[in-house]
Amino acid sequence: MKKVIPIFMILFLCSLSISAQNNAQIKSKIRIGVLGGINSADIKSNSNQNKGTYIAPAFGLTTEFPVIHNLSVKVEPMYLKKGAKLMEGEDPMEEPEAHLKSSYLEVPVLFKYSFLEEITPYLLAGMTFGYQVDTKLDINFPGLETTVEMKDVTENFEFGISLGGGLEVPINSINLFFDCRYNIGLTNMQKTGTVMADVGGVQIPVDYDKEENGYKNRGIQLLIGVAYSIR
Repeated sequence: MKKVIPIFMILFLCSLSISAQNNAQIKSKIRIGVLGGINSADIKSNSNQNKGTYIAPAFGLTTEFPVIHNLSVKVEPMYLKKGAKLMEGEDPMEEPEAHLKSSYLEVPVLFKYSFLEEITPYLLAGMTFGYQVDTKLDINFPGLETTVEMKDVTENFEFGISLGGGLEVPINSINLFFDCRYNIGLTNMQKTGTVMADVGGVQIPVDYDKEENGYKNRGIQLLIGVAYSIR
């Protein structure tokens, strides 16, 4: 019996060593996968009008490239919605309730630092590069609603910072991961110009000024995804 115990200890330590080596090999491989979740969007603007969050979908692809031990780079082309809810002011005709809704193609480029070998917590930090597909402003005047196309008075490209973290769980040959990120837009998305609002069948010009009406996107993303090692 005394000889059996050391044998089991040796086998146990060998299995741990093999498991660690296999996991290290997986970490050194390029990964591809998919991800999806929600974006709790908001804006930081020069307007004094009260604002709320706009909950919208986010989904895309993920690729991960190893750099050095525990450090990798993630490139994730995504489609997501951004915007905000604008609360009704004291004068509903001057500050009506409205929903700013934008669609983006965005590519975050993030550094990922992992801490442990098995169930792996990690930190994320990097830049985001976005292209605005379209932007609409749904306005609720007292007694009527209208939608204003904002594409001509908003910037096409956006740059930002993304910070966050997550948890990764290996399941056989794939990795399941959960992310939480805070994205901070650095680009003033407003352009100076005029758009036409259809209010009760009457076309009314609405002027926007880049400084007076300027805004930057923000958002908290909750994402889940799977990734597969390809080599």
